[in-house]
Amino acid sequence: MVGIETSLNYDLPNNLKFRGFIDLIIKDTVRNRIKIIDIKTSTWGWNKYQKANKNKTDQLLLYKQFYSKQHDVPMDRIDVEYFIVKRKLYENTDFPQKRIQTFTPANGKPSINKVLRRLEAFMTECYDEDGNIKDNGYEKCNPKAKCKAYVVVDRINEANKHHSFKLQLWYDDGEISSKDLKSFLEKYESLLKYKTTITSGPEPNRAEFTWYNIIHEDDFNLEYPYRFQYKHDCEDREFGVIKGLEQFKKTLKFVTSEKPPKQERPVRKQKRNDYED
Repeated sequence: MVGIETSLNYDLPNNLKFRGFIDLIIKDTVRNRIKIIDIKTSTWGWNKYQKANKNKTDQLLLYKQFYSKQHDVPMDRIDVEYFIVKRKLYENTDFPQKRIQTFTPANGKPSINKVLRRLEAFMTECYDEDGNIKDNGYEKCNPKAKCKAYVVVDRINEANKHHSFKLQLWYDDGEISSKDLKSFLEKYESLLKYKTTITSGPEPNRAEFTWYNIIHEDDFNLEYPYRFQYKHDCEDREFGVIKGLEQFKKTLKFVTSEKPPKQERPVRKQKRNDYED
């Protein structure tokens, strides 16, 4: 073992610093490799959506980058791993369950370069050359709701004003706890002024025809009846849903608007050629 709660304190441009604490660092003395481990707790463990959430997984990539710089260890000799401890297990199952889950995100040079570009963009947008926070005049979010979730509900309400519809939401088994679902209903039930169904499972109800579907490209294999589909590849899935809802509003407006009157086609006059030889 190399260390527990190992401190990172690396200088960044414009008087900024990257500070963090690595939960656990171990060394393979045979292969001369370092492994950085971050310990997480989770109600049911991480599903595919949480594993794809860059806001979660980028943390270890930054640890790898700055540990390499601070301790002069080549990055190709550093491995990373999330050690996920489940707080709950399913009851009355036919198979044994593991309390521990491990996950290693893509952490090669291309992945780390993407993270560093996002970090640089964040620093440029939020801090000036002296490291002071910029006043960008961003609009404050609703204090009673999470920003993006509030925007999603607002976009749905805007579309519903144009034409009424039924909203169908679904989530994977174990993706949302009963407590989180109850909190969602208490927070947004008064805002969802239309019939809404929420189901769990790998896909929505096949028995119900879906007029407009918003889906991530990783889930494109979920085949069920739909009229229109918006498929996105956004790493931030909430942002992808927001973009899909903007297109939904345009589609809904287009198909429900009155058709413009047909314009009479102009009568073309035939050119006389009586005097031609």
